[in-house]
Amino acid sequence: MLVSKKNCKFPKRKLTSHKGDSGRVLIIGGSEEFVGAPILAAIAAFKAGVDLVEVVAPQKVAWAINTYNPNIITHKLKCREFSSAQIPAIMKFVNKADAVLIGNGIGRSKQKLSFMRTLLEKIKKPLVIDADALHAVNIGKMKTNFICTPHHREYEVMRVNCKYQEKYLSEEKIILLKGNKDKILTGKKIYINETGVPEMTVGGTGDILAGLCVGFLAQKLSPLQSAINSAWLCGDAGEKAKKKRVTFTATELLSFI
Repeated sequence: MLVSKKNCKFPKRKLTSHKGDSGRVLIIGGSEEFVGAPILAAIAAFKAGVDLVEVVAPQKVAWAINTYNPNIITHKLKCREFSSAQIPAIMKFVNKADAVLIGNGIGRSKQKLSFMRTLLEKIKKPLVIDADALHAVNIGKMKTNFICTPHHREYEVMRVNCKYQEKYLSEEKIILLKGNKDKILTGKKIYINETGVPEMTVGGTGDILAGLCVGFLAQKLSPLQSAINSAWLCGDAGEKAKKKRVTFTATELLSFI
């Protein structure tokens, strides 16, 4: 089935809305090497229409995020990098969120993979699993609805190392496979999105896609609808950017959403 603008259903705000009614997102990500990834994801979540975006990160990373964008709330962990020791503190923030994104910019050391593997099995909120967390997820053990957002190499890692089987998928537990034509896999149906341009291979566009997904999830859309909206919208922004620029960065792409 082809994805088009007609398939997209974007949330509408009520005139009586209050802060928080359109959702609270929590992003678990970032490292001293990759500060930008959770920032791009957070801004994209705002673009999806969510009210509040919070990032939980190691202390120095969180301060760097604050200096870049004052709209993002940060929770500063007293550590240099993520480890299982921070899970109890992180879960307090998870429990207050409407949807959670994990993986952007964390890294893939043994310590961090163990951290993500344990945390993924504890989270019961709607979840987007991206980037480094795709190397840790065991779909068969997931206790919540989710969207995984791998590119083709990450998809192969999931198949070989992470015990991925298609039988675990449904319209509530899906894979958004990024590529020349994005594919949304539900186990029974495949949705194909044809928006986008080759210039979107630039670093950071995947963080934007994941941020859009979690933003829509936080507004109570289903995983399938959130993935459809996000794939189409991100690709459409790329097409608009291409008309204005020969090339563009992920930050510039955000302005076309």
